[in-house]
Amino acid sequence: MEVTIDSRPVQCTSEDLQSFNTWWQETTGDIFQQGRLLYQVSIDGVPYFDGYETHIIQHYDRIEKIELYTKTEEEALKESISELYAYNRKLIDASDQVSTAFYGEPDPEQWGVFAQYVEGLQWLSQSLQFIQALAAEKAQFAELQQPIADIQTMMQEKVEMLEQASDNKDYTLMGDIIQYEFSEILTKIEQVFGGRV
Repeated sequence: MEVTIDSRPVQCTSEDLQSFNTWWQETTGDIFQQGRLLYQVSIDGVPYFDGYETHIIQHYDRIEKIELYTKTEEEALKESISELYAYNRKLIDASDQVSTAFYGEPDPEQWGVFAQYVEGLQWLSQSLQFIQALAAEKAQFAELQQPIADIQTMMQEKVEMLEQASDNKDYTLMGDIIQYEFSEILTKIEQVFGGRV
């Protein structure tokens, strides 16, 4: 099996999954000790951002090449902020369409769009948690801690409001929460991260 780390060939002479696992643990441990994160693993040309260990275990005997790509924590933080900002813009743009559907009886297609919107909010929340964890260790990003915590608190409150409105089938309230409450949060995210993109 051929293995590279950041496009440089590395020695991996493991003959079975158990010895590969030992090599993997040592190698990824070294990467983390160098202050780098394992950003992507490409297995036979297919990129994975997560789930790569499971794929390796399930297909170990057939894998010909594994490519590990790393980033510094600062690189990962800057990229995450950029991705978060871009995705947040998409959610801002979608808020009107999603909320409008609830000022009446939403049809199945509109429920599908709503489900995608909620998934987007979940991704946003997870990204904020990741950014907050990385920013905690970087002095130049320390000022992000409190605004992220505030946004997370606001988001949790609004999600609970949205769940309650949904449970009560109060579609108008759902539309209002999306239109006004979540739009406020998304605008806040844009303000916090806009100068960092």
